This record gives sequence, C-alpha cells and structure tokens, in this order.
Amino acid sequence: MVGLVELLALWMTGGSGHAIAGTEASGVPTGRSVRTADFQVDRWSDHEGLPQATVSEIEGSSDGFLYLATFGGLVRFDGSAMHVLPGLPGSKSLSYRPTALAADDAGGVWVGLERGGLVHWDGTALRGVDTPELLRNTVWDLAWHPERGLLVGGQEGLGLLQGDTWTLPASPAPDGPQAVHAVSWDGAGVGWVGSDHGLERFGVDGVREQLLETSDIGAVFALEVDEAGRLWLG
Repeated sequence: MVGLVELLALWMTGGSGHAIAGTEASGVPTGRSVRTADFQVDRWSDHEGLPQATVSEIEGSSDGFLYLATFGGLVRFDGSAMHVLPGLPGSKSLSYRPTALAADDAGGVWVGLERGGLVHWDGTALRGVDTPELLRNTVWDLAWHPERGLLVGGQEGLGLLQGDTWTLPASPAPDGPQAVHAVSWDGAGVGWVGSDHGLERFGVDGVREQLLETSDIGAVFALEVDEAGRLWLG
C-alpha cells in the first residue's frame, strides 16, 4: 500500500533535462512540475483530476494504464489525464472505497473494498463478485497469478478465487483465522502470506504452512518477491 496523500511521478533526467525513463520529454504528463538536479517531479492531486487526494494503492495494467485506489473511488490514468471510473450500478462511488488492486492478464483490474468483498473492472464497467462470508470485511491485499488465480488477503482470513470457484485455505494458526495484510506469488506459483501471526507459505498443493511466527519477526504487513526470488517483508 502506498501511503501518499497525492500521486507523485518521478522521471529520471539527464544533463539536458530530458526524460530518460518513463515517457519522452515531449510526452511528460502535465501535472504541477518541480525540477531537481536528477529528477523531474510531476504532481497530481484533487486539483489535477483526482476525486480525492488520498491514494492508497497504485497498480499498472497489462494494457498500459495506471489504476489508483483513492478514497473517492477508482481512477484510471492514461499518461496525461485522470479518469474517475463509474461505480457499481445503482451505487455511489464512495460506497465502494477501494483498498487493494491487482491487474490480470486481460487488461482488467481486481479491486478489494474497504467494506469487504471484490469488484472487477474489465475495461468498460465494474461488476460485483460473489464473495464468501470470510472476506466480507476489509480486503487488505490482492495478488494475481495466471495459473493459480487471485489470492485475497482480508481482515478475517485468506481466500483463493479460480474462475468462479472460491477456496478458503485453512489457517495454520492455532487460535484460528488471522487478519491477512499482504499476499504475493513467486515465479514457481507459491503464494506468500503476511498476517497477524507472521509469515506463511501457500504451496502449490493448497496447504498453508507457518514459516515465521510473530515471536520471530512480528506481524507482517507488507511483502514482495523480487525477480531474483528474494522475499522482502515489512
């Protein structure tokens, strides 16, 4: 989760001041800009199109868009302008405040909600997703894998969505389900789970295994597997 009150874009610049990462200089988005010796900083807030200035999650989609979870709803950024996406049919945007995002391979984005449950953006509209009772509280994190599906970490436990089928892997914690704050897949299709109880591994056999407990490292609120296969914990 990105704890920003507004969206910042950093563009590496060379001695000439032209962007050498991100977009070319002629295509740099036009937010409020501040130049330093090494970076150009473009800044967007509610003055430049965000519906609300708190951005809690950022996710890039496979078709090149940037999606932002804000307290004012879901936003798609196309490189130059912010587009606030419509809410669920018959609801106001603030009624589905997004807390977690995960892009799939088809250009869609899965969205976890503060009040529990999921919605999916397919590029044209949001649709609600039937969600087990266990995941009808705050959804904290999502991770997509093309073969294993969508891993969902919520206030009351862990879920796996494959197609239209839900699996709720049993918690290894002796005192029952724990809040799951962070989830990620590695290159071998193994899921990694950070919870109030520590670090878990969710194997390809569908079994959750406790690796490190809170007495070892404390609760795990963030994790990421890098390209070298190293697991980073927060």
